[in-house]
Amino acid sequence: TQPAPGRLGLFVVGTEYEYKINAAGAPDGDLAVTGNGIRTGSKPKLDIVNHGDGQYSVNVTTQAPDEYSISISWGGDSVPGSPFHISTVDASDANKVKVDGPHYQVGQLPVSLVVDVGNA
Repeated sequence: TQPAPGRLGLFVVGTEYEYKINAAGAPDGDLAVTGNGIRTGSKPKLDIVNHGDGQYSVNVTTQAPDEYSISISWGGDSVPGSPFHISTVDASDANKVKVDGPHYQVGQLPVSLVVDVGNA
């Protein structure tokens, strides 16, 4: 689990991000979190962990590139700012990047390079 960006924002597909929720001092109620991909309808994996004393973690893992709407409610009422929106992108694979060019050899500076990231 990686700490989530400071604000709901850009995620890498398949990476789990953790958000902390502090409900200490809130009236009695239950935390509910739902999510939906706006374009594809993909559902993110959402795991809610109750740490006690009103402290929660919400672990979010998206399954496909999309714009997601994440709704958070407490005791049936939406929390301020909900729904939140996140964007997801596929991760690149640096092992699939190819470097080529005239006179290219390991250990020599090439005059020009062609970098193909099409499969990354």
